[in-house]
Amino acid sequence: MDRAKKKFASAIDGLRSLHNRTEINIEEKVQPEHCCLTTVVRHGLPDDSRCMAFDPVQRLMAIGTGRGQVRIIGDAGVDYLLRHESESAVMHMQFLINEGGLITACANDMIHLWNYRQKVPEVVHSVQLNKEAVTAIHLPISGKWLYVGTDKGNVYFVSVATFQLSSYVINWNKAIDLSCRIHPGPVRQLSVSPQDPTKILIAYDKGVLVQWNLANKEVDRFPLDPPVKSVW
Repeated sequence: MDRAKKKFASAIDGLRSLHNRTEINIEEKVQPEHCCLTTVVRHGLPDDSRCMAFDPVQRLMAIGTGRGQVRIIGDAGVDYLLRHESESAVMHMQFLINEGGLITACANDMIHLWNYRQKVPEVVHSVQLNKEAVTAIHLPISGKWLYVGTDKGNVYFVSVATFQLSSYVINWNKAIDLSCRIHPGPVRQLSVSPQDPTKILIAYDKGVLVQWNLANKEVDRFPLDPPVKSVW
């Protein structure tokens, strides 16, 4: 028993001497400027997703978020993260199929053209819509014009090459029956005929569906009951 007490007392003395020992100053050789954090890999899909786009040729999927970010995912090792400076929610997206470009339309009614063929993706063109909110976009495969539908029911055309607005506009009161004075609501969907690229299908929020001929401005109207919600 006395031997155990002596060992315990010796251990206590050792701890006390360790506590009273002078701390050793170590010179730090690694400074903040020597460290550089970089993204190695991301896991999972982004939260607060608002829209999606798909490139069937390159097999790329883009996911837009409410914080102004776009995640582009492809085969192993293909993972881009695009950030809008405004951090405005991404509401609509469209790939330039097999061309390394992505069009995004944000909640601030800015439309951007991204180039992601380089190491750091960047915005190469932007256009701002005034007094109208973007509610739908459509870009035909290999198309030269981006079709933009708005909350006012109008359809505008943006040149993909220059990102300039065309003077050609489809006004809502010309697309629907002129005798009808009830506003059809915002444009919800746009689609181009696969057989005749001069014909564009416009679906309005209140269920009005029209086919507009871009060449001669003739209109085919389709009364639907109940109202259409999606077209393809």
